[in-house]
Amino acid sequence: MYAFVIRWIFISGLSMAICIFGQSQEIISKGVPYIQHFENKMDKIYSHIWSIDEAPNHIMYFVSEKGLMEYDGENWFVYKGSIGITRSLKVVSNDLIYNGSDNDFGVWNKDDKGAFVYKSLFKKKPNKTVEEFWNTFALKNSIVFQSFQNLYVYEDNSFTKIQAPKRFVSGFATSNRIYVVDERDGLLSYDGNSLLKETVPAQIMVSDLIGLDEQTNQRIYITKNNGIYIQDLRTQSLKHISKDELALHDEIFTYKRLNSKYLAVGTIQNGVVVLDNFGIILHKVNKSKGLQNNTILSMHYSQYGKLWLGLDFGVDVLHFNTPISYINDYQGSIGTSYAAVLESEQLFLGTNQGLYTVPFSVLSNSYQSLDFQLIPNSQGQVWTLKKIQNKILCGHNKGLFEVRNNQFISVDSKPGVWTIVEMFGHVLTGNYNGIHIYSLQNQVITYLKSLPKVLGSFNQLEVYGNKLFAVLPNEGVLEFTLDKNFTVLDKKIYDKKDFGNVPFQIKIVGNQLQVHTLHSMYVKKIGTQQSLQKIHRDENPILSKHLLQDYFVPITLNSHYQLFSIYNGFALNNASIPKFIPYQNLPKPLIRRAIRFNNQNQQSILPNEDIPFSLNNVRINFLIPNSDSDTEYQYQLEGYDSDWSSWQHKTTAEYISLKEGTYTLKVRAKMHSKISEAQSYEFTINPPFYRSIYAYLLYFIGLGLLIYWLRKYSQQRLKNQRFALLKQQKESLNEQSRKYQEKLMQERQEKLELERQQLKKTIENKDLELAKKIIDQKEINDLVLSIKKKIEETQRQSQDKLSNAHFTELMHFVDKKMNKELNKEYEIAFDNSQNHFHTNLLKEHPNLSSKDLRICSYLLMNLTSKEMAKILQVLPSSIDVNRSRLRKKLLLEEDDNLRDYLNKFNLEN
Repeated sequence: MYAFVIRWIFISGLSMAICIFGQSQEIISKGVPYIQHFENKMDKIYSHIWSIDEAPNHIMYFVSEKGLMEYDGENWFVYKGSIGITRSLKVVSNDLIYNGSDNDFGVWNKDDKGAFVYKSLFKKKPNKTVEEFWNTFALKNSIVFQSFQNLYVYEDNSFTKIQAPKRFVSGFATSNRIYVVDERDGLLSYDGNSLLKETVPAQIMVSDLIGLDEQTNQRIYITKNNGIYIQDLRTQSLKHISKDELALHDEIFTYKRLNSKYLAVGTIQNGVVVLDNFGIILHKVNKSKGLQNNTILSMHYSQYGKLWLGLDFGVDVLHFNTPISYINDYQGSIGTSYAAVLESEQLFLGTNQGLYTVPFSVLSNSYQSLDFQLIPNSQGQVWTLKKIQNKILCGHNKGLFEVRNNQFISVDSKPGVWTIVEMFGHVLTGNYNGIHIYSLQNQVITYLKSLPKVLGSFNQLEVYGNKLFAVLPNEGVLEFTLDKNFTVLDKKIYDKKDFGNVPFQIKIVGNQLQVHTLHSMYVKKIGTQQSLQKIHRDENPILSKHLLQDYFVPITLNSHYQLFSIYNGFALNNASIPKFIPYQNLPKPLIRRAIRFNNQNQQSILPNEDIPFSLNNVRINFLIPNSDSDTEYQYQLEGYDSDWSSWQHKTTAEYISLKEGTYTLKVRAKMHSKISEAQSYEFTINPPFYRSIYAYLLYFIGLGLLIYWLRKYSQQRLKNQRFALLKQQKESLNEQSRKYQEKLMQERQEKLELERQQLKKTIENKDLELAKKIIDQKEINDLVLSIKKKIEETQRQSQDKLSNAHFTELMHFVDKKMNKELNKEYEIAFDNSQNHFHTNLLKEHPNLSSKDLRICSYLLMNLTSKEMAKILQVLPSSIDVNRSRLRKKLLLEEDDNLRDYLNKFNLEN
């Protein structure tokens, strides 16, 4: 308990110091501050916003009939608490909140996910009257919950109950004590010990008192129905600002100190009123001036100069942190503003409906309504207003006019005057159809001529010395160099593409040409050859989104005020009010949320939680909660980004497919040229399992097993290889032996075959020789037979015959000389010699007879027909016939050589 209270006191002191630093900040009085709307239909903002408070990190908290709401400047979160309507709220720290509700009060603490979880502290008693806890205060070391019946003081985890003397009708607090108003005892204070009676000026009806504000030498009493009382503590004088003076038609319900100079009060039916410590009203803002509704139930003024309003429906924010205010035409009575000029505290405003005028003082927001008057006969489109030599000139769609004594006086009827400038003591106008020149002498304006050979619709002209800069919206900027007779000496064009090909305006500042677009500015020094250079331009994001598309450059009214054209009225910039600076040192951005995600899933990253590799896409949201709209951020992810990102309003950093490792995201902010220290957020992406420590351990074990197995496998393989090599060598030797044996066998067979062939040849030769010998013997036989026949014939015919004995002996001798078995021997020998030849020949020609085969053999032996006829004992002519028949059987042509053909069959297969 002591820890959080001490922290609360420290933070409160720091906040007070910051407020003191910025307490001299002025608040604009003309126009209405920018109003930011959060509508009830968002489903995150509920009706009846009863209380608002701000955490030290500037996150805003609200309570309503549904519970606790949180807003960080971008996102709303809703947390459900007690069953009854939540009425009051006190933020103690970034992580600790107390609240009171119907018949309950309790505490909110953050869980591991950063979400608030509610715990009731109220001991409910059955059958007792319901207590509504409308206020929750922090005082010294305690938290005080106030209902109509009691004060419950929570300290050191215990409660002290202080009963109302009769009934507490209201309660409020200052920096060092709590005040309650009792129906019987009046105003009481509680300083942490007991209730003390307080004195109140007699003029004030205590029962009507709803607030008390203490300043140096001053005390301000706020009442519900009787206005405001300002007491000077030095003189004890009392100033009363009645409800009528405040122009309030209903009761005041709430109030809030803005800074040491200003106070805001919220009403039930008339919006909010802002006044200074002297009771002078600066603003009256209600539904007719932009609020969602007129019922203000709660208020809070933040360090960033924003007044938060809890409404009956929704939340509105008044931005007092900027010198820019708005005059909105919600009724459409004046139209869209394009031109303005301030003359003798009278504002002339040119719109798409005509020329209006209003006293500049009336623009103060303390007025209930703005009464713009239309100058007669000015209906139509007013494009420009220019004050030249004490004349107010008006560029109108109907021509050139002068405004004098609230009269609209025609000068020239050439239509469509976009712009008016003065050059060489003359008046130049840019029209729908060129540039026109008018003389200005003795306060009389007379048309002279048009700028020669210059065609087009020029909607803006600017002059620097003898140079005229003219804008053609669809082309760019023309730079003319003119003499005093308006003769064009030189011309140059700056193409629209050079500055983004978007709508633009030009302005001459000193000796510099400026080209303005909605978000950028391009400059060059006039008279030099340099090109337009893009430079950084401070912009107000809130104002930028309201500006007209072609009107970015403000209209200077006087040394203090500039006017901007917006869609439903105009805006004023009070340059005399310095920029609102709510701090000396810009705080670090707050890491609001970190998400890990993939295509199918997204999860919040819890503190000290590593991110699985399957969700290695990371999105981190950061911001300075509820800071100025022009706050910019840049970030760098160490271990991934080589440099900081560019400055931008984006509050999200997203990284896809991060590798495993530890990363640190650094984020810093920039506001009003101040740069904060970097906020760091560290997270770790776990590697995928296959790259985790356990995986590497498994890989190591597996590698060891693999090496062991490979070693064993190598050894076994080497063994197998050796065995295979030995086997291969054995097989090789066997194969060599086999081949050698085969070779020997082959050589032996070849030798045997050769011997066989030789033997066969020898046998054939022998058989052939035998056959020849047989033939010779046959011839001998034939000779012997002839002799025998001759002897026999001689024996018969001769007179001298041999004796029978000698004749018989002689015949026996002759017969012995004859070989009677010759033919048989011849046939056997001849057939043996020709067996191979005959076999081959019969395979091819099985129709050959034995006689044919023998003739073929004789032909191979190269015997003549006579020799063959003699052997066969036939006529030679028969042999020729047989040869002819044989050719036919052998299917030979006339040109085929019979012997060559037969010789093929005599070869060994």
